[in-house]
Amino acid sequence: MLRFSSRVPALALVIAAGLAALPALETAAFAGKKVQEAPLTIEVETAEQLYVKLEYEKANSIAGKVIERGNLTHDQLVRVFRIHAITYAILGNEEEATDAFTLLLGYAPDFQLDADTSPKVVGPFQEAKGYWKAQPSRPGLDVEAQVKSGASGVLRIKTVDPTRIVRKVVVSQRWGSTGTFLARTLDGSQGSVEIPAPPVGGTRIDYYVQAFDDRNNTVMENGSANMPRSAFVETAAEKPPAAESKSILSSPIFWAVAGAVVVGGGVGTYFALQPSPATTARVPISTSP
Repeated sequence: MLRFSSRVPALALVIAAGLAALPALETAAFAGKKVQEAPLTIEVETAEQLYVKLEYEKANSIAGKVIERGNLTHDQLVRVFRIHAITYAILGNEEEATDAFTLLLGYAPDFQLDADTSPKVVGPFQEAKGYWKAQPSRPGLDVEAQVKSGASGVLRIKTVDPTRIVRKVVVSQRWGSTGTFLARTLDGSQGSVEIPAPPVGGTRIDYYVQAFDDRNNTVMENGSANMPRSAFVETAAEKPPAAESKSILSSPIFWAVAGAVVVGGGVGTYFALQPSPATTARVPISTSP
């Protein structure tokens, strides 16, 4: 009894310590689970927050890990490469910064730095821009939609890929502004996809096109699931009624001109029939004998 009672305080201390540690253990376990299950957007946001806090090495490291993992949406890809390129430049790794900026401009050709960006960052960025200026074209997805009433239509896709990073192109479409998109993969980087005839009352088709690299990153897109492009059904234009053929004799202009000709001709005839007035001529008188 005495021995048991003497152990109680020690046991109580252990239990108390364990209970006190439970919140920290739960927090650590939850944090680990959260990191494991966190969507890539959260990791991209973490890199951006570290960049704002001037923790460039940590921001660069997280951005690199996200890039290695792949499966990035176009928005995630642009954001994480922005952090990767800028932090490389700030840390003095100019070659890596130039490479990262070159890839970034391939994903977002219109990307621009802020006006107050450090010269350490501007240099690699300008080198990357020079690389793309030397290319024959800028990357992009050109899409042409043709939809007619009562007939199937077509989406024509042209992929402009000067650096040949595209591995597949996926076209997603649906009738109307709600519902599930039907996704289809092109055989190559460009081609066409048939659009089924519109349903009864269907006047609009939503679509978007995405190009993916070998890591399944969305390197190009034209529209998105949240902001799709739209095309409207073309209706046959009504032909204007054929103009009635009218006789020239029914035209008032004809009679006005004809009247003027007749009057003018009568006046001319009148003066032509009048006798000409006698003309006199002076003959010089000779004064010689």
